[in-house]
Amino acid sequence: MNTKKLYTTLFSLIIIWYSIIFINAYPLTVKGTTNLFSIYGILGSLLIIGLSCHLFDFSFIYLYNLFIFSLWGFLQWNAHWSYLFESPTKAKIEKYYSHFHNTLRILPKSETIMIPDMYHLILHFLIFVLWLISLYLSINYIRRLVSGIK
Repeated sequence: MNTKKLYTTLFSLIIIWYSIIFINAYPLTVKGTTNLFSIYGILGSLLIIGLSCHLFDFSFIYLYNLFIFSLWGFLQWNAHWSYLFESPTKAKIEKYYSHFHNTLRILPKSETIMIPDMYHLILHFLIFVLWLISLYLSINYIRRLVSGIK
C-alpha cells in the first residue's frame, strides 16, 4: 500500500473513531453525547476539510494537516500523557478518573499516574501515526516546491 492510500485509510479511520463522541457510545466513551456545535465539532469539521482537500489532491494540504495533527497532539499530550512523566496531584488523578469512570480500558487505572482509556489510546495512536505521515508528505511537498517539480 502506498503512502497516500495508507494516509487516506487512516485519515478516514480517525474521523470515524473521533465521531464516536457524537453518539452515545458508552462505555467506549463517557456517558452522553458531545454537542456538534462545540470545540469538538469544530475539530471534526477541520478533519473533514483536511481529508476532503487530500482527496482532491490540493498540494498544500499536508502542511495544513501537519498543523492540525500537531496542535491536536499537543492538546492531547497535555490532557492525557504528560502526567505519565510528571507527578500529578491525587486530586488531579481522582478528577481525571471520575470523568472517565466506567469507560473501557486496555491498561488498568493507577493511583500514581493517569492512564488513558481505550478510546483515547486508539485515538492518540492514530493522531501520532497521521502526524508522522503528514510530516513525511509535507517534507516531500516542500522539496518538490523548492526544486520546481509538480
